[in-house]
Amino acid sequence: MKRVISVAILVLLLATPAWAILSLFPNYVAKDYEEVVVDNTAGGVSLTASKLNKVQAALVRQEGGPIRIRMDGGAPTTTSGFLVNDGDVFELTPGELTAFRAIRTGSTSGKLFVTYYKLPQD
Repeated sequence: MKRVISVAILVLLLATPAWAILSLFPNYVAKDYEEVVVDNTAGGVSLTASKLNKVQAALVRQEGGPIRIRMDGGAPTTTSGFLVNDGDVFELTPGELTAFRAIRTGSTSGKLFVTYYKLPQD
């Protein structure tokens, strides 16, 4: 029975859209917000450093032109990195927040709408 429940939970997590992941952890509360324009800056655009030391996760929605992102500290290029299109939503974990970089892939800049989260006791 435990195995069936574990498999069911795993299937649920894998089938859950990225924007819903934070709702599975109700202890997180929204603490900050910013909008970041993603242009063709060499090395990629990062999130605002002063916001990152107070939070543990972020929920990000991308609008506008397609962008590429890296969450490992590497520099994305117009052809290298995870492709994020208009309307896509993704989550950044604690280790990914400071390493995050983004660059637009074409002539139209993208815009990131970022809500930062933390645990209430932190």
